Amino acid sequence: MARLNRARLNRARLNRDRALLDLVGDIYAAIDRPALWDRALKGYASLMAADAVAFLVADYDEGRVGSFFAHNIPDGHIRDYEDYYNKKDVWTLKAYRNRWPAGEAQLTQEFFPEDELERTEFYNDFLRPAGFYRACGAFLTYDKGASSVLTALRSPRAGLYDPQELQLALRVTPHFQRAVQLHRALYDVRQAGAAAMEVLDRLLLGVLFLDGRGRVVDANRAARRILERGDGLTADRQGICRAALGAETPELQRLVQSAVATGEGRGTGAGGVMRLTRSSGARPFGLLVSPIGDGCFDLGARRAAAVILVFDPERRPEVPRAALARLYRLTGREADVTRALVAGFSLKEAAERLEISEGTARVYLKQVFQKTSTRRQSELMRLILLGPAGLG
Repeated sequence: MARLNRARLNRARLNRDRALLDLVGDIYAAIDRPALWDRALKGYASLMAADAVAFLVADYDEGRVGSFFAHNIPDGHIRDYEDYYNKKDVWTLKAYRNRWPAGEAQLTQEFFPEDELERTEFYNDFLRPAGFYRACGAFLTYDKGASSVLTALRSPRAGLYDPQELQLALRVTPHFQRAVQLHRALYDVRQAGAAAMEVLDRLLLGVLFLDGRGRVVDANRAARRILERGDGLTADRQGICRAALGAETPELQRLVQSAVATGEGRGTGAGGVMRLTRSSGARPFGLLVSPIGDGCFDLGARRAAAVILVFDPERRPEVPRAALARLYRLTGREADVTRALVAGFSLKEAAERLEISEGTARVYLKQVFQKTSTRRQSELMRLILLGPAGLG
């Protein structure tokens, strides 16, 4: 009997591990194909023994919902949440106000007393009619105006979440979190092959695609420059990335192998982030290493399994003068002042570079504010960098 029970436990563990691998693959496959979120959420519901799953992006300061993907939640309830109940969601609002660590799953049964829940409008008018009572939820990102949330919902009949299920959630939520981060970082890149690389070449951040062995199979212009300089990050003859400071290479390789294994369907690691020291003494690079799903970026025979995003805090954005003048009807001098500010120079430094007085530069800046319908320098910078001119 004991042997039979052990065999059953081993089969259950094997089935759970297979389901976990499948789910992780589905999450990364959905990064650039939103239609696949339904499959990923269904897999998460099954793994967590949940009745329903919600994955949404919302502004909880303003009470607005942007995107809402769901498994087994009626359309009417989704609309009600979007229109009203996001403002009454006592679970999510408590987590949001307390800024619980992003990517860390929490059980409502542990942080919100159920007798208190039963006295709320959120429960009586929204959860109860839908048949929900408990949840395991996590904030994946905290972004001004667009925070992302993942919630697995249970009915009263399903009982409490147990510690093993919480551990499963803690293993899975970092993958949802990484998928959101990667989707946002590469949001504008939706073309395949050469067209995608043309867009990537315009980005300030370095982008390195890795194959199933962790070798660089493609890179954008910024990343190629970084590798050529060898100041912090290099690639050997086989295309394996290495840190210029040898002591940092093992951690880099650990993140790469974790991400590659997941991208190939052989693991469940989410990659991660790290800093790379630069021998020049410049500020360290910031790296995000992540798996990517099959088909997200078609590189022909060189299928990518993972991506490294390299953030260089020393690089100054360059905005074409002609593009600024054409888009915002700026004069040549107005465009010159704007370009200098976008590149990170102060107004005084911009004036010195352009060999004009600071007062004259300030006059030009006021004219730019008027023409771009902005009021502050930070608002102007955001408009330029997020607009067409920011891509050259």
